[in-house]
Parts: sequence; structure tokens; C-alpha cells
Amino acid sequence: MSKYLRSRSSSNFPIMHLLFMTILLQSANFKCLESPNRVIRNQYVNISDSTCAYSGYVNTESSSFYYQLYSKEENLTNQEQKIPRPLIIWINSGLGTSLFIGNMLDIGPLNLDESLNIQTKPKSWLDETNLLFFDYPDHTSGFSRYTSTISDQFIYNDFTSQTVFEQEDQDIDLNYEIYTLLQQLRNLYPELIGQMIMLAGQSYSANQIIELATFISQESKLNIKLSYSVFNIRGIIMFNPLIDPMQQRQGIEDIAMELGILDQNSIGLINSLNHQCELSLMNEYPKEQTTECVKALQYIQLMSGNVSLSDYRKPDSLFNRKRMLSQKFSRELTQKSLIDLVNILNTPIPVFVIMGQFDLQISKQHTESLLLGLNFQFKSQFDRQPRRHYMYQKNATNNNMSNYEIGAYHKSLWPLHYIVAKNTGHFVSDDNMDLSLQILKDMTHFATLKCHNQDNDIQQCHQLNENVCQVYLNNCNNQGLCLKNGQCYCFEGYYGADCSIKPIERRIIQIKKLSPRQIEYMILNITKYKLSGA
Repeated sequence: MSKYLRSRSSSNFPIMHLLFMTILLQSANFKCLESPNRVIRNQYVNISDSTCAYSGYVNTESSSFYYQLYSKEENLTNQEQKIPRPLIIWINSGLGTSLFIGNMLDIGPLNLDESLNIQTKPKSWLDETNLLFFDYPDHTSGFSRYTSTISDQFIYNDFTSQTVFEQEDQDIDLNYEIYTLLQQLRNLYPELIGQMIMLAGQSYSANQIIELATFISQESKLNIKLSYSVFNIRGIIMFNPLIDPMQQRQGIEDIAMELGILDQNSIGLINSLNHQCELSLMNEYPKEQTTECVKALQYIQLMSGNVSLSDYRKPDSLFNRKRMLSQKFSRELTQKSLIDLVNILNTPIPVFVIMGQFDLQISKQHTESLLLGLNFQFKSQFDRQPRRHYMYQKNATNNNMSNYEIGAYHKSLWPLHYIVAKNTGHFVSDDNMDLSLQILKDMTHFATLKCHNQDNDIQQCHQLNENVCQVYLNNCNNQGLCLKNGQCYCFEGYYGADCSIKPIERRIIQIKKLSPRQIEYMILNITKYKLSGA
């Protein structure tokens, strides 16, 4: 399976590309576009009749992009006006990863059976939107290539035991290349690609998603002035986003301790490894960054006996290899991403951050703290939002529309939605397609998370939090008001989560939290104040 997901170009090129050879099939059973880039069913690819697949190459200014585009027979949301369905653009998790990971292990319509033949999944995001996958033109995986004259070299990496491609040309703007790719694909498939697009990806791809969203928004503003057709970003979905590795990977050792993998003596070693990573981020050589910043994860993996870092319920797997963890963390890139993310959160673009509950690579706690540390417009209101249950239909069918259960826990205030998907690992959609598909439907139809339950009663979604205040906060001790978010609004002169603390008690609590030196300083100043006769 690994050769299909991490193909390195020339050696596997004939195999994989032949699977997606572009042959047109004329049949009354199909309503797909008549295009020379149509992918048909063959002995290796078993595509369902309702799935329309297209693949090929598009040349941009400096690159030749290999892409795969998918739609359904009913690809128009409005048949009379011929408006295409929204397009999901899947961004790979980093240079060196293949589009087949996003397609076959996340949201795409295809999968591999035990004989390594390609099959169509019973459910995928294709049920709701059109899908676009493409390979980065980085010479390390997939079939895309840089076509301009560049200075490149192959360097042996003794950490991953691989020969990797390193490009020295810094003038190629990947965002511009991807934007040009989208423009050309819209010219090729105007029936499938309209103005409405959505960006999605996982892990380190969050940085590329944020960069690309910023670039597209800026280009759209310019093109509106020039009366050009533009792309409108309808939403952003990031699975387990690794925006700031140093902050988000703090605390993963606590999870490992709770699982019994590490003991207290291991924490000092983890802290030392994290410090080495932080120092290496200042290094101009990306190899040292790669080596140091995965050591903590590898140490946990070693001590666990090769538990999967992507899902600590599972044993070692393909996605747990050294080369899958070896990503070039750029401190400059992550800092820029945080600034750009703040700007995005100050626009009407909804942002869904979805975390896998059992993903050991990224701390849920520190990711939420990272978001709360961003200075966006509705930060204080978002911070006051309670945790809510997100109900979804498990194994939903047309004949069974009432099978609801808790699928996630979320903290939401439009446009930001922070979601922890229950019983999932790093690959959320692969673990629970019903849940991720319903979240996608909420974004495409409502631009926010909708309240789902058997009675379709929105009050049920708020009742839990209202009861928390009344039952667990003692109705604010009659010294405040219970708010709908389950928190107390204290009357003047009362403090605390349940409004039980009076001003003098609050001051005593504050003093108890002071260090001995701070208390000594305070007493000394009070004494001076009294001696002065004030």
C-alpha cells in the first residue's frame, strides 16, 4: 500500500498514472462531462457509475501540476441557473506527501481493497461537494513537476535514510502557482468549478491553507476592481492543524503518562528534546530542524513499543514512519500563519478546526490555547462560549433518520469553530465519515455548526449548559444570574464561577496565591504607608 501513497515519481509513474489514464467512454448510463480527461472503469479502477473522475496535467508559469477532479452526476446545485456545486480543494499535509493520502485515507471517493485495486467508497465528501486533489511540484512525491529552469540537487538525509530532493530556487510562489492551476481548471471544467471554493487539509497543511486563503482573498479584491471573475472562499476546514509545533506539541507527554507509556522521570528528557527543537528552529539548515523536532515524538513511540502516534488506540502503521514525521518546520512560516489566521478570522469566512480525540501528535489543550491567544475581533465572546455536544446521525440512511448520538464536542462562535471529534485519530474522516460529512454539510448550507437531534429542537442543544448553572453552580448562589452558556453573571460585589466569593474573600484568596517574597513586600509597603500617617 505504501508504494501507492508515497510514490516517488519515475519508478512508480507508469503504474499509477496508467490507473488514471484519460480515455473517454460513451455510454447512456453516464451523465459525466464529455472530456478527453475522463477516467473510466477498468481492471484496476472500479469507479461507480455515479462518480465522474477526471485527471491530467495543467501547466502553469513554473510548474506542471498533476490533478484529480471528482464530481457526481448531479453536479449542479441549481439546474436552471447551472450553478456548480462548491469545490473542495484538498491541500496535502506537506511537501513530500501524495494526493492519494487525502483521496483514499481522508475525504476522497476512492479506496484500496486487499488486492490493491481501487474501489469507490460507499460515502465520501463527494456526496456533498466536488473535490480537487493535486500533487505539489516538489520532486519528492507524486507526479507534479517544476518546469522552469531551477537549481536543484538530491541530498542524502541520514536521518530518514532517504535521498531527498531540495530545491534552491526561492523565487517560485507556490500560492500563485496553485491559483493559476485553479484558473486553468475552471476554464477546462466550467460546469464543475464555479466561484465558490472551500479549502481543506490536515496537519502541517494548515500553514499552506492559510497562506493560500490569504492570497486568493487578495487576488479576488484586485480582480473585482478589474471586473475579472473571482474565487470566493466559502469556508476553511483544518483537521488537526499543526500551525505552531512548539506550542501545540506541549503536553503530549502528559497524555503518554496517563496512558502509562511514560513516567515522571521521562518528563525531563521530553522537555530537553523540546528545547533542542526550539533552538534548531533558529537554525538556517532545515535538516537540523527536521531531526530535532521529531525526537520527542519518536521517543514516545519508542517507549510505547511503536504505538501509532496518529491514533494511540492502534499499533504502528504506515503513517507512523520516520519519513512521515519528518517535516521542515519553519518558525517564520508558522508566525506568519498566525498573523494571517487572525486576518482571516476578521472576515466572514467560517473556519472549522477539527481535532481527533486520540491523535497523540498534537495537544488538544494547547491547540485551543493557541486559538484563544489570537487577537481576532470576537475573541472575548468566543472565549465565553461553553463546550457543547455535537449530535450526528450514525449510519444514516433514507430509511433511518433518527439514529442520533454524540459525535463531537465543540466551542463555536461564528466564524471560528473548534471541534474535538469523538473516537477518532489523526484521520478523522477515515474513522468517522458520517460525522465529518455532516460537519461539511453544515458548513456548505449554514456556514456554521447546526443543532442536530431527533426532534430538530435547537433548545435541546442549549439545555445542557443551562442546567449546568442551575445544578452544579447552585443557581449562582442567588448572587448572580444564570446565562444560557451555563455561566454565572455575578451581581456587583460578588465573584467566582458560582458568585460565592465576596470582595474581602477574593482579596484573601489573591494573597494566598502570592509567593513569600511578594507577601513580605506587600507587608513592608503597608507598614510604610501607616508610618507615614496617611
